[in-house]
Amino acid sequence: MMEDLLIKSQEHLYELQIVTKEIRELVVNKSVPNNLKDAFDSYDSSIDSYNDSIDREESTQSILECVKNIAIYAENLGHNLNQSKDLAASLNGKGEEIISLAREIQAPIESRPVVLGQSNSEIKGVSFKSVKNDLQAIKTDHERHDERIKKLLGENESKISLLEEKLKVIETEVNDKLSDIDRVYTVTISTVTDKKEQIDKLLSHASGKTIAGDFEQSAIDERGMANWLRRGALLCMAMIVCVVGYSFWETTTDSFQWENSVFRIILALMLSVPAAYLARESAKHREQQYNHLQTSLDLKSITPYMASLPEDEQHKLKVEIANRIFASKDYTKVGIDSYPINVHEMVMEIIKKVELPSSTKQSDKIS
Repeated sequence: MMEDLLIKSQEHLYELQIVTKEIRELVVNKSVPNNLKDAFDSYDSSIDSYNDSIDREESTQSILECVKNIAIYAENLGHNLNQSKDLAASLNGKGEEIISLAREIQAPIESRPVVLGQSNSEIKGVSFKSVKNDLQAIKTDHERHDERIKKLLGENESKISLLEEKLKVIETEVNDKLSDIDRVYTVTISTVTDKKEQIDKLLSHASGKTIAGDFEQSAIDERGMANWLRRGALLCMAMIVCVVGYSFWETTTDSFQWENSVFRIILALMLSVPAAYLARESAKHREQQYNHLQTSLDLKSITPYMASLPEDEQHKLKVEIANRIFASKDYTKVGIDSYPINVHEMVMEIIKKVELPSSTKQSDKIS
């Protein structure tokens, strides 16, 4: 019972100590009445007596008496504070609060039942010591728990610092790898671009050589055909010369027969048809040979020529060459010859020549 009363009194003592500490902070370094100073001194002395009894591990009853003295001096302090008109306004009722706490401490102690006897006193003293030991054990356990928590916090901080360092290292490595990837990507793009330009040049050169080779081969074919046709035309012409020459020679002999000569002349005229046709076709193939050969030479020489030109000029020149090579050809004049290939055409041409002057004369007469 007394131990419970002591524990409750200690709770009120803590509250009382807080209030007196606040009052002391308010009046420190200020002029106060002498009786108020004596009240503070008496209160402090009672506190010292209480602490000494605790240290000496006195009986619970003795400690309660010390607590009672503290309450008495605290109540006296409160009355002195209320009597000081200069401090009453600044303390805001602190004196009444001290008096109330002092009475709450003093009343239970004065009304407690008192049991006389040494054994009872010793038992109470031992009980209080047990309470103190329990409080000390709880305090020790809390301190040990706090140390363990601090240790765990320190370990966690160390782990966090280690993780942060590892993350920084990983971040640095990742940034280096990304930089390497960007550098390799840039180099690769540049290399691919260069290779593409080289391939385009090679393809352009190869296609140019291929096209030039095709035109050159076509020129060779056209030349062969023109030569064969020219040989055929020369052969026909030689036969005509032989027939006509023989006919003229026959007129100088005694055995001349005009029927045979007429027949040979007709034969010569007939041979003039294939001779003229072969000569005309040979001329056409020869012209195609020259065109193909000139195109081949242009394609072969245009590449080194364009290498020294700006890129815009190169594109313009390529467009002009493509238009000239791949543009549609005009074949309307094909088959129109400047000379006839048979007797009928020869006669028609002669008639045209004869009619043209006569028509001119008639128009002059009309005018």
